[in-house]
Amino acid sequence: MKTKIRVVLVEPEHEINLGSVARAMENFGAGELWLVRPRARRGFEAKMFAKHAWPLLQKAKKAGKLEDAVKGCSFVAGTTGVPRRYWKGIKNCITPRELAEKIKAGEKIAVIFGSEGRGLGKADLGKCGAVVSVPTSKKYPVMNLSHAVAVVLYELNSGNAAAGPLYLPAPKKKVARLEKMFKEIVSSAPAVRDKEKVARAFGQILSRGRPGDDEVQALFAAMSGIRKAMRPRPRPS
Repeated sequence: MKTKIRVVLVEPEHEINLGSVARAMENFGAGELWLVRPRARRGFEAKMFAKHAWPLLQKAKKAGKLEDAVKGCSFVAGTTGVPRRYWKGIKNCITPRELAEKIKAGEKIAVIFGSEGRGLGKADLGKCGAVVSVPTSKKYPVMNLSHAVAVVLYELNSGNAAAGPLYLPAPKKKVARLEKMFKEIVSSAPAVRDKEKVARAFGQILSRGRPGDDEVQALFAAMSGIRKAMRPRPRPS
């Protein structure tokens, strides 16, 4: 059972890239394309470079907001060619191969690519469960949009993506409950100074790590014990 891949282009600027992206998608079996506030139109150049993938580009859906373009996907990954630009907000970028190892067979995921001129902004990257960066030469790190799409789709179409990970990721609702429990513990811990920052960091770790169900269950047990130990003990009468 193959992973279902949705490619999302945010504000694409050039027709040539629209066509080339569609062709790469056809090459690697990604059949769903969304365009968020596209600046390029689907004209002659787009059709010429799409070749036999023109029907895929024709049926691409448009959206005014990124949130609308990723609805229905269980996992959302953003991409960047310059991870150092967002170093303070994004400590760990993963490679396309590592992304392939995180997803499971049959899962529907969205991979987001920014415009040719600016890439994805920090706000959009902050909405993603993972940030992917293709390892490139330091002399010229930023890839052409369609080339980056092709590299990412190649890895997702590899054996790792088809087989899926060797564990079952925990349900989103369960992870959300764990995140809420951690936030409650942190908020009642006087020694923790920046409570919001700590809680947010834990949420980001969960999102990037995609823990398995048994791992989340173990953390529930540990946090329940911590919360119990933090409760004030009744004074002896």
